Amino acid sequence: MVTRRPKNPPALAARSVKTEAYPYTAGSTGINSGIFDHDWQKKFGISYGEIEWPPTGSRFTGKEMWDEYRARYRDGIIIIHVMKEEWVEQALSHPMVMVASDGMPISSLTERAHPRGMGCFARVLGRYCREKKILSLDEAIRKMTLMPAQRLEKFSPAMRRKGRLTIGADADITIFDADEVIDRATYTEPNQYSKGIIHVLVGGTFVVRNEQLVEGVFVGKPVVSNRAGASKVSIR
Repeated sequence: MVTRRPKNPPALAARSVKTEAYPYTAGSTGINSGIFDHDWQKKFGISYGEIEWPPTGSRFTGKEMWDEYRARYRDGIIIIHVMKEEWVEQALSHPMVMVASDGMPISSLTERAHPRGMGCFARVLGRYCREKKILSLDEAIRKMTLMPAQRLEKFSPAMRRKGRLTIGADADITIFDADEVIDRATYTEPNQYSKGIIHVLVGGTFVVRNEQLVEGVFVGKPVVSNRAGASKVSIR
Protein backbone atom coordinates (compact mmCIF):
# COMPACT_ATOMS: atom_id res chain seq x y z
CA MET A 1 0.00 0.00 0.00
CA VAL A 2 1.30 3.46 -0.91
CA THR A 3 0.49 6.36 1.39
CA ARG A 4 0.46 9.71 -0.33
CA ARG A 5 1.17 12.98 1.40
CA PRO A 6 -1.76 15.41 1.26
CA LYS A 7 -1.23 18.29 -1.14
CA ASN A 8 -2.06 20.81 1.54
CA PRO A 9 -1.10 19.43 4.97
CA PRO A 10 -2.79 21.20 7.89
CA ALA A 11 -0.93 24.32 8.93
CA LEU A 12 -1.39 23.40 12.59
CA ALA A 13 0.62 20.21 12.13
CA ALA A 14 3.56 22.19 10.79
CA ARG A 15 3.41 24.68 13.64
CA SER A 16 3.24 21.98 16.30
CA VAL A 17 6.79 20.78 15.68
CA LYS A 18 9.15 22.46 18.14
CA THR A 19 12.28 21.68 20.13
CA GLU A 20 14.61 23.46 22.53
CA ALA A 21 18.32 24.04 23.04
CA TYR A 22 20.65 25.65 25.51
CA PRO A 23 23.67 27.77 24.54
CA TYR A 24 26.54 25.44 25.45
CA THR A 25 28.73 22.91 23.67
CA ALA A 26 28.38 20.42 26.52
CA GLY A 27 25.37 18.54 27.81
CA SER A 28 24.74 17.01 31.21
CA THR A 29 22.91 13.93 32.45
CA GLY A 30 23.08 11.11 34.96
CA ILE A 31 26.10 8.86 34.76
CA ASN A 32 23.74 5.88 34.66
CA SER A 33 21.50 7.33 31.98
CA GLY A 34 20.17 4.83 29.48
CA ILE A 35 22.00 6.60 26.67
CA PHE A 36 25.19 4.90 27.92
CA ASP A 37 23.76 1.39 27.93
CA HIS A 38 24.70 0.72 24.32
CA ASP A 39 27.41 1.82 21.88
CA TRP A 40 27.42 5.46 23.00
CA GLN A 41 30.97 6.15 21.84
CA LYS A 42 30.13 5.31 18.26
CA LYS A 43 26.73 7.00 18.42
CA PHE A 44 28.05 10.33 19.77
CA GLY A 45 31.51 10.22 18.22
CA ILE A 46 33.25 10.72 21.56
CA SER A 47 35.15 8.71 24.14
CA TYR A 48 35.83 8.82 27.87
CA GLY A 49 38.05 11.90 27.62
CA GLU A 50 35.08 14.07 26.62
CA ILE A 51 33.16 13.23 29.79
CA GLU A 52 33.77 15.40 32.86
CA TRP A 53 33.20 14.50 36.50
CA PRO A 54 31.92 17.82 37.96
CA PRO A 55 32.88 17.35 41.63
CA THR A 56 36.57 17.42 40.67
CA GLY A 57 36.51 18.77 37.12
CA SER A 58 38.51 15.75 35.96
CA ARG A 59 37.91 13.80 32.77
CA PHE A 60 37.42 10.05 32.59
CA THR A 61 40.57 8.17 31.65
CA GLY A 62 39.06 4.96 30.35
CA LYS A 63 36.63 2.10 30.80
CA GLU A 64 37.96 1.06 34.22
CA MET A 65 37.32 4.49 35.77
CA TRP A 66 34.00 4.78 33.95
CA ASP A 67 32.69 1.42 35.22
CA GLU A 68 33.91 2.17 38.76
CA TYR A 69 32.13 5.55 38.93
CA ARG A 70 28.91 4.19 37.42
CA ALA A 71 28.82 1.53 40.13
CA ARG A 72 29.89 3.78 43.01
CA TYR A 73 27.96 6.97 42.18
CA ARG A 74 24.70 5.67 40.80
CA ASP A 75 22.99 9.08 41.04
CA GLY A 76 26.04 11.02 39.90
CA ILE A 77 25.79 13.71 37.23
CA ILE A 78 28.33 14.07 34.43
CA ILE A 79 29.05 16.74 31.79
CA ILE A 80 29.47 15.58 28.19
CA HIS A 81 31.59 17.79 25.93
CA VAL A 82 30.04 16.63 22.68
CA MET A 83 28.73 19.58 20.61
CA LYS A 84 30.37 22.06 18.26
CA GLU A 85 29.87 25.82 18.43
CA GLU A 86 28.39 25.94 14.93
CA TRP A 87 25.73 23.44 16.00
CA VAL A 88 24.73 25.68 18.88
CA GLU A 89 24.51 28.73 16.63
CA GLN A 90 22.44 26.86 14.06
CA ALA A 91 20.04 25.59 16.71
CA LEU A 92 19.55 28.96 18.41
CA SER A 93 18.90 30.74 15.12
CA HIS A 94 16.30 28.22 13.89
CA PRO A 95 12.73 29.58 14.08
CA MET A 96 11.35 26.36 15.63
CA VAL A 97 13.90 26.19 18.46
CA MET A 98 13.12 27.61 21.90
CA VAL A 99 15.72 28.38 24.57
CA ALA A 100 15.63 26.31 27.75
CA SER A 101 18.23 25.83 30.46
CA ASP A 102 17.46 22.17 31.22
CA GLY A 103 19.14 22.98 34.52
CA MET A 104 19.32 20.55 37.40
CA PRO A 105 18.83 21.52 41.07
CA ILE A 106 21.88 21.97 43.27
CA SER A 107 22.00 21.67 47.05
CA SER A 108 24.41 24.58 47.61
CA LEU A 109 26.55 27.14 45.80
CA THR A 110 29.59 25.00 46.52
CA GLU A 111 28.26 22.13 44.40
CA ARG A 112 29.77 22.01 40.93
CA ALA A 113 27.37 21.37 38.05
CA HIS A 114 26.76 22.48 34.48
CA PRO A 115 26.95 26.31 34.14
CA ARG A 116 23.62 26.36 32.28
CA GLY A 117 21.82 26.47 35.63
CA MET A 118 23.22 29.93 36.37
CA GLY A 119 24.14 31.40 33.02
CA CYS A 120 21.83 30.10 30.27
CA PHE A 121 19.61 33.08 29.51
CA ALA A 122 22.18 35.80 30.16
CA ARG A 123 24.51 33.90 27.83
CA VAL A 124 21.94 33.99 25.04
CA LEU A 125 21.40 37.73 25.50
CA GLY A 126 25.07 38.62 25.83
CA ARG A 127 27.02 36.17 23.70
CA TYR A 128 24.61 35.12 20.97
CA CYS A 129 22.45 38.23 20.72
CA ARG A 130 24.71 41.22 21.43
CA GLU A 131 28.16 39.84 20.55
CA LYS A 132 27.61 37.26 17.81
CA LYS A 133 24.33 38.73 16.51
CA ILE A 134 22.92 35.26 15.89
CA LEU A 135 19.56 36.55 17.18
CA SER A 136 17.89 39.93 17.44
CA LEU A 137 17.04 41.06 20.96
CA ASP A 138 13.32 40.69 20.26
CA GLU A 139 13.76 37.18 18.90
CA ALA A 140 15.97 36.11 21.79
CA ILE A 141 13.39 37.30 24.33
CA ARG A 142 10.56 35.61 22.41
CA LYS A 143 12.42 32.29 22.37
CA MET A 144 12.94 32.47 26.14
CA THR A 145 9.48 33.69 27.19
CA LEU A 146 6.49 33.79 24.87
CA MET A 147 7.39 30.83 22.68
CA PRO A 148 7.70 28.30 25.56
CA ALA A 149 4.54 29.69 27.18
CA GLN A 150 2.55 29.28 23.98
CA ARG A 151 3.91 25.78 23.51
CA LEU A 152 2.60 24.71 26.93
CA GLU A 153 -0.76 26.52 26.93
CA LYS A 154 -2.78 23.44 25.98
CA PHE A 155 -0.92 21.36 28.55
CA SER A 156 -1.50 23.90 31.31
CA PRO A 157 -3.89 26.87 31.03
CA ALA A 158 -1.70 28.73 33.56
CA MET A 159 0.85 29.22 30.79
CA ARG A 160 -1.53 31.66 29.09
CA ARG A 161 -0.51 34.13 31.79
CA LYS A 162 3.21 33.58 31.22
CA GLY A 163 5.74 34.92 28.77
CA ARG A 164 4.06 38.25 28.02
CA LEU A 165 3.48 41.70 29.53
CA THR A 166 -0.23 42.40 29.39
CA ILE A 167 -3.22 42.97 31.62
CA GLY A 168 -4.13 39.74 33.41
CA ALA A 169 -0.71 38.11 32.94
CA ASP A 170 1.44 37.05 35.89
CA ALA A 171 3.94 39.76 36.83
CA ASP A 172 7.02 37.61 36.17
CA ILE A 173 9.43 40.27 34.93
CA THR A 174 13.18 40.49 34.36
CA ILE A 175 14.78 43.89 33.90
CA PHE A 176 18.29 43.74 32.43
CA ASP A 177 20.88 46.00 30.81
CA ALA A 178 21.10 44.89 27.17
CA ASP A 179 24.55 46.50 26.82
CA GLU A 180 26.01 44.69 29.83
CA VAL A 181 24.17 41.42 30.34
CA ILE A 182 26.42 38.36 30.11
CA ASP A 183 26.92 35.04 31.86
CA ARG A 184 29.77 34.56 34.32
CA ALA A 185 29.23 30.86 35.06
CA THR A 186 31.89 28.56 33.63
CA TYR A 187 32.59 24.83 33.76
CA THR A 188 35.27 25.42 36.39
CA GLU A 189 33.22 27.99 38.35
CA PRO A 190 29.58 27.23 37.49
CA ASN A 191 27.85 29.04 40.37
CA GLN A 192 28.65 32.60 39.34
CA TYR A 193 25.68 34.96 39.02
CA SER A 194 25.23 36.70 35.67
CA LYS A 195 26.10 40.33 35.05
CA GLY A 196 23.54 42.90 33.98
CA ILE A 197 20.40 41.38 35.52
CA ILE A 198 19.06 44.40 37.44
CA HIS A 199 15.71 43.24 38.83
CA VAL A 200 13.68 40.03 38.75
CA LEU A 201 10.08 39.86 39.92
CA VAL A 202 8.07 36.67 40.34
CA GLY A 203 4.35 37.24 40.68
CA GLY A 204 5.05 40.92 41.30
CA THR A 205 7.50 40.27 44.15
CA PHE A 206 11.20 41.10 43.92
CA VAL A 207 13.49 38.08 44.08
CA VAL A 208 16.43 40.03 42.63
CA ARG A 209 16.67 43.75 43.36
CA ASN A 210 19.47 46.07 42.23
CA GLU A 211 21.47 43.03 41.08
CA GLN A 212 21.26 41.43 44.52
CA LEU A 213 19.37 38.26 45.42
CA VAL A 214 16.60 38.98 47.91
CA GLU A 215 17.18 36.54 50.74
CA GLY A 216 14.34 34.53 52.26
CA VAL A 217 11.81 35.19 49.47
CA PHE A 218 10.28 32.06 47.96
CA VAL A 219 7.24 33.08 45.96
CA GLY A 220 7.50 30.71 43.02
CA LYS A 221 4.61 28.33 42.41
CA PRO A 222 4.43 25.12 40.37
CA VAL A 223 2.52 25.14 37.11
CA VAL A 224 0.00 22.30 37.17
CA SER A 225 -1.13 20.31 34.16
CA ASN A 226 -4.80 20.10 33.27
CA ARG A 227 -4.38 16.43 32.37
CA ALA A 228 -5.53 13.84 34.88
CA GLY A 229 -2.66 12.04 36.57
CA ALA A 230 0.02 14.29 35.09
CA SER A 231 2.77 15.59 37.33
CA LYS A 232 3.44 19.22 38.10
CA VAL A 233 5.62 21.21 35.71
CA SER A 234 8.00 23.54 37.51
CA ILE A 235 8.33 26.76 35.53
CA ARG A 236 9.32 29.46 38.01
